[in-house]
Amino acid sequence: MAKFEIRNIAANPFRHIKRYPIRRDKVAVLRESLRKTGYWDNVVARVVNGKAEIAYGHHRLVALKEEYGPSHEINLIVRDLTDEAMLQIMARENMEEWGTSATVEQETIRAVVQAYADGLVELSEPADHSKVRYAPSFELGGNDLRSRKDRPYTAQTLAEFVGWVSPAGTAQAKVHDALAALQFIDEGILKDSDFDGLTTKQAEAVIAQTRKAKEWREDRAESARQEAERARQEADTAATAAKRERALKREKAAKVKERAFKSEARQAGTHVGRSVSASLRKGEIGYRQAGDVADRVDDRKRGGPRPDIAQFAKRLSTNLYHILSPDHDKRVTKLDELVRFRADLDEYTTKNLRSVLEGLSNRALTYAAKFASKSASETERPVRSEHKLIGKRR
Repeated sequence: MAKFEIRNIAANPFRHIKRYPIRRDKVAVLRESLRKTGYWDNVVARVVNGKAEIAYGHHRLVALKEEYGPSHEINLIVRDLTDEAMLQIMARENMEEWGTSATVEQETIRAVVQAYADGLVELSEPADHSKVRYAPSFELGGNDLRSRKDRPYTAQTLAEFVGWVSPAGTAQAKVHDALAALQFIDEGILKDSDFDGLTTKQAEAVIAQTRKAKEWREDRAESARQEAERARQEADTAATAAKRERALKREKAAKVKERAFKSEARQAGTHVGRSVSASLRKGEIGYRQAGDVADRVDDRKRGGPRPDIAQFAKRLSTNLYHILSPDHDKRVTKLDELVRFRADLDEYTTKNLRSVLEGLSNRALTYAAKFASKSASETERPVRSEHKLIGKRR
């Protein structure tokens, strides 16, 4: 136990007061308690450069300063606390003081990741590298220029550090949600203020709807990227200058589309996420109604087919057309070789090959008939009759 003037007592260095400020209602209750029962000297601290840094009790410190003044002396329990201990104690204090505050959960995770990046604490080696991040970045895969490849972490390693694990030993959902929120904030899609006053469940709803608004557009961007790659490959192997020119034009168009979908994904994520957040913070909806707000403000969900459905169909048609095409499918060469040496095949193998090829033909005719009719049920009769015709040709 040691005495310190209140002016010489600092907050836990890992607690960001501006991001989760002192609650005035709690300070008022503590000041009233001080008047009635006095100060209970059970706050733990460490000494750094002659001053105390408290591990917890930040509301109490403000109440003491306002009630007694900065020169008043109080007793603190002094311990030799490491940065790791200070962070872990802060995480537990945050949950006790703030309950299910999404902002506090995010700030706790942010503090741990930053301390890890600064080399102040250590986390265990991630077991699952498919979902790894690299401190201080919150981006999956750590492609952020700030990230350090020697500082990998996952939701699980963070959960183990702060003690936010489920009975099964896995990271609690709030750890995953905090990381997703921090990634959106880092990317500029959402802001810290979008989570002000939200509970854990409400923040989860904001994150889920933001992610949904982005994901389908990002899928389209990926499809466009693949189309550009295919066009580039065709350009590289084109037999004539005209074919190369057409392929290069397709590549350029696909790249423009990829950039457009990526931009739209960001804009949609921001619009949907902030709309859901605003409705929750105003008390207009509960978190279960978040999807209704997202549907209302997301242009994609106002009815009608997705705008690129025709392009998707075109790409699929091209891919299907290339099946068993001599110019695109390497299996054709193998089939031609078998045809050349068919006399060497036994009867069972020959029948099996014919059966497989006829089955492939039948399946193609089935889908062709479905597209020719208004409904799948109308295609059943013509498809079966076509199968019979094929059988008779044998």
